[in-house]
Amino acid sequence: AVVGYYEQKVRMGDSQLTHILATHIERNIRAEDEVIGMLADYPDFMERPVEEQQFILLKTARNHPHYELLSTVDMNGDQVARSWGEGGPRGDRAWFLDFKRTHHGAISDVYVSRSTGNDIVTITKGIFDASRNPVGLIMADIRTTDLKNLIQSANSDPDCEVYLLDNGQNIIAAPDGRDADDVGDVLAGAQDGGLFTMDDGRRLIGVYQTIDIPEINVHWSLMLVRDYDAALAPVTSILQRTLVLGIIIAI
Repeated sequence: AVVGYYEQKVRMGDSQLTHILATHIERNIRAEDEVIGMLADYPDFMERPVEEQQFILLKTARNHPHYELLSTVDMNGDQVARSWGEGGPRGDRAWFLDFKRTHHGAISDVYVSRSTGNDIVTITKGIFDASRNPVGLIMADIRTTDLKNLIQSANSDPDCEVYLLDNGQNIIAAPDGRDADDVGDVLAGAQDGGLFTMDDGRRLIGVYQTIDIPEINVHWSLMLVRDYDAALAPVTSILQRTLVLGIIIAI
């Protein structure tokens, strides 16, 4: 009874922490999406000179350091202006093809930037003329390291492992040394809820939550897990001492 009560308290605390982390991540993504939404609504943005577009993108990137890159892209898939660097064709990128097909902004799955080699996700927002015809889009690359740092800043418990996966169950953030198979096992166990055992014999308590922002197609998975034996070590130690004392008193 004591162990069950303590386990329930641990699980409730982890659920609250997971909710806090999910809220931080959702607010962060919504804030980034709102910024590029304001840029996309800038009057006749695509008709402005390239130098003016570049100045606005650069100023925005400096004010919002989470962005690795901001750029405008026309409906042919060519970059018109960038916050830094030289533009190039983007017509083969998944996020551009999705926008050309749906005319809706979205967020991509995590991938490796060809420009910097960093793991990033890309948020897109459509630019429309007065008749609501698409004339281009604004894309913003966000480093996943910034999302990892956000998780670390919100999670001060060193005994917790936090996993964040994108729509396609690709790893955005995970403890160092965890490979895709290991993360897949954690995902399956945390989704089932309760106590589960890894292939290496570790027993884990998992809490699972989704982060949903339907307007930009965010359906991410957030998991918080901790070692079961380590979590229950304090109450186990107390029970062991109580048992020894009880035996001594009985004798």
